[in-house]
Amino acid sequence: MGDFYEMFEDDAKLASRELGLTLTSRNNGGAAEIPLAGVPVKAATEYLRRLIAKGHRVAICEQIEDPKLAKGIVRRAVVETVTPGTVLTDDWLIRNRNNYIVAVDARGTAAGLATLDITTGELILEVVPAADGRVGTGTLRSPRARRPGGSSGDVVRHRPDDTRGMGVRP
Repeated sequence: MGDFYEMFEDDAKLASRELGLTLTSRNNGGAAEIPLAGVPVKAATEYLRRLIAKGHRVAICEQIEDPKLAKGIVRRAVVETVTPGTVLTDDWLIRNRNNYIVAVDARGTAAGLATLDITTGELILEVVPAADGRVGTGTLRSPRARRPGGSSGDVVRHRPDDTRGMGVRP
């Protein structure tokens, strides 16, 4: 039958609904049947792309020991986690808009804010006084929405074609 990535329980039900997969079940000697859905390893990238495009997070688990040498159940581990915010593959990104990743470090009296547009490579670093109140859950906005001169902190912008270097002023 070939190699498959298998999903069980609620994950199988979600994959069946979102991807149009056949939902089957497995009974490993237990009293209840366990919902099961799977995708061929060769087609997994396309199914993964579709789940990410719908806003889902996916943990990819693989066997981490040789099945021929394993005693009992073959050990498995999460080898990759893919989310809409961690996708860096060019053909998965939405091309007609910016694709940002953001990091915030709110220690002390100032907060550091780093915004990277992974589509263009533009990096914006900003130091904002913690009392400003703009750095908190749910308050981050797209840099394109920020008006010039609207910042109370120091801003450093770097574009990939800028060879002058960059740094953050305290």
